[in-house]
Amino acid sequence: MSADEDPPRAPREPLAYAIPRFAVSRPVTILMILATILVVGLIALDRIPLALFPEGYESNQLNISARYPNASPRDVEEKVTRKIEDILGTVPNIKRLTSYSSNGSSSVRVELQTGTSLRETYALITDRMDRVKPLLPTDVDRIDVRRYAQTDAPMMNIIASVPPTIDDAAYRLENFVKPALQRIEGVGNVDIYGTSIRKVQIELIDDRLRSHRIDVGTMLGTLRNQNFAISGGYVIDGGRKIYVRSMGRFNTLEDIAAIIVDNERRLRLSDVALVRFRPPRREYVYRVDGQPAIGIQITRDSTGNIERISREVRATLLELQKLPQLKGVSFNIFFDQGVQVKQSVDNLAESGLWGGIFAALIVYLFLRAPRMTAILTLSIPLSLLCTIVVLFFTGWSLNMATMMGLLLAVGMVVDNSIVIVENIYRLRQEGADATEASIVGAGEVGLAVVMSTFTSIVVFLPLILMKGGGDFSFWMLRLGLPVIASLLASLLIALIFVPLAAQRVTRGTQHPELRAVVWVRERYVASLHWVLNHRIESLLVVVAAMWTLPFAQSKIRMPTGGMGGGTGETSSISTSIFRPAAP
Repeated sequence: MSADEDPPRAPREPLAYAIPRFAVSRPVTILMILATILVVGLIALDRIPLALFPEGYESNQLNISARYPNASPRDVEEKVTRKIEDILGTVPNIKRLTSYSSNGSSSVRVELQTGTSLRETYALITDRMDRVKPLLPTDVDRIDVRRYAQTDAPMMNIIASVPPTIDDAAYRLENFVKPALQRIEGVGNVDIYGTSIRKVQIELIDDRLRSHRIDVGTMLGTLRNQNFAISGGYVIDGGRKIYVRSMGRFNTLEDIAAIIVDNERRLRLSDVALVRFRPPRREYVYRVDGQPAIGIQITRDSTGNIERISREVRATLLELQKLPQLKGVSFNIFFDQGVQVKQSVDNLAESGLWGGIFAALIVYLFLRAPRMTAILTLSIPLSLLCTIVVLFFTGWSLNMATMMGLLLAVGMVVDNSIVIVENIYRLRQEGADATEASIVGAGEVGLAVVMSTFTSIVVFLPLILMKGGGDFSFWMLRLGLPVIASLLASLLIALIFVPLAAQRVTRGTQHPELRAVVWVRERYVASLHWVLNHRIESLLVVVAAMWTLPFAQSKIRMPTGGMGGGTGETSSISTSIFRPAAP
């Protein structure tokens, strides 16, 4: 070799060895990364919203409803439902129409083809309902088109027990309770049910109308024209602008009764009709322990945290009971979705905790090394904490789907660390020093760990990214993303944190194995020898096992989806129209 020639370069170290070498040689950097993950993870865990079901779910169904008062089911079906079905036939991508016609109401459920944009179809159907509205009877005042949203379901149902001595309970709840609840951050709507609002009833006396020849239509027009409040513009007076407003609304029953309905005879409304207050007919009542009560229903907006709203609503109700205007009123919470969410999350967290404990016990039984077991056990919460960070910055919540993904990942996140820790433990048993055992032990199996992790990850990708998956893809994404994030976090922990922890914590002392583990290993080795030396017999065993699969599959009962129904006369008419997908 001449003097001016460059010396040969040393071969680049494989990445599987370079990563653990970096972790072992840069302990301060790794500890800072660990501290950052812990701080950000704890903040995300404290601020991540809780929910019962994942947000963003869009059903492929729309509901159309129209009220036709005092009409029979057949009239509703002929005059309302059929016309709505005919106009919906011009909307594309509709898979099935199911209509229900009952006394005074029509309901049509629209099921869309998979992959159809719900917002575009909603706009089209709303436009079609505006077109068909003039063709319906005049008694049909409006047509409602609704799409399902999780925030439409009430999150809390509250019953307010009102003492009999309070005669204006509706006013007090509307002006004291409702505004206080609406001021809570995240609360969408507060609806009050069961209040009896007095209405003015004008009961015409037929004999007097006929004797005075009073036209009812003209009299109704007079009543409408008398009850008004309109703006009259403004006037300038002394450099001041004064707005003028004509006030003609009725304030008392006497004002209504004194209306002149016949200018020639100077007849008043009280001369031909009875004007009085009468409460409307109540179709439902709220009672607690036999006493009258009022129902309060709370729904949240799309960004509200259910658990925090529930907590603040309970605190607000306690403060409202101290007001003198609500003296004697007590609130009973009959349904609270926040409590259900908290219990569900706590139950899943408890299950995950027990799963982690059992996983640690199994690892200890095989390794018989407390320090190594501690390293493996700490990798579980650290991986889940990284997953919480991903969910938080994704904008998701902790719900049934994401928590099930976390539970599924509890037993998987420890696999990578087990493989690396066991190899490091083996090298330490053979006499290698801590640094060499951590680098070589992680490097030897690093590629296998990476391949195994990505093999588990790619299983979820077809399920998440499949076209036309609809609801299935939605739920698989909420279930699969926590698993993918946990596996990637466990891979990072196994290649970076575990080698450093093994270098600093382990001592290399030998621990005797359990007799059961030794016995199982001996039987496994014997079985492996038999399989390798009897290949034909092993192949026949595999074929026989596969031959039994059709028999086992035939014994599995598949759901039919049928529902029993009764016979006899009903007060409703139901029809269903199915439209196959376009080729």
